Amino acid sequence: MQDKIGMLQNQRRQLKFQLFQLVTSALDHIDLIDSLCDFESKITQKKLADHIKNRIHPLLVENKKAVQKPGLDNTNPLWMNNCCDSVNHILKPAVSWKSQKLVDLIHKLHSVVQMQFKELRRALTDTGEFVMYPDFAKFKISCNVWLNLEQKQNKNIKKFHVHF
Repeated sequence: MQDKIGMLQNQRRQLKFQLFQLVTSALDHIDLIDSLCDFESKITQKKLADHIKNRIHPLLVENKKAVQKPGLDNTNPLWMNNCCDSVNHILKPAVSWKSQKLVDLIHKLHSVVQMQFKELRRALTDTGEFVMYPDFAKFKISCNVWLNLEQKQNKNIKKFHVHF
């Protein structure tokens, strides 16, 4: 982006972090498309907006589709991760690799935890990149059932939270 758009390194890092947050917080590729469109509409620099819309947007959506399971009945994950390393890669960019004021750190950690809850929802419905640990597999529900439940009706979430 530096050669094409003339962005400074810290601006590129911030942009990458924002895009990473969009990708990780999106429930699926459709949710990602909506988030990216909102993000693109807020960009004022035309060259950057065009670059994101024409180059980065399609790549992110295709990659999101690639890691999604092709069907709800498919129990073989396409990707697994090392949880500690994954959290480390999330926390370090979130704090820009620097010490933070306590209030800022708390807000950033809160946003990271919120993303983790979205990942939990995906794991519970067996639609995300993560697989439920066998001891917790009994809490899985189908995506169709999840969509029909109200948040306060969802007893599986409450049961799951009791274990922590």
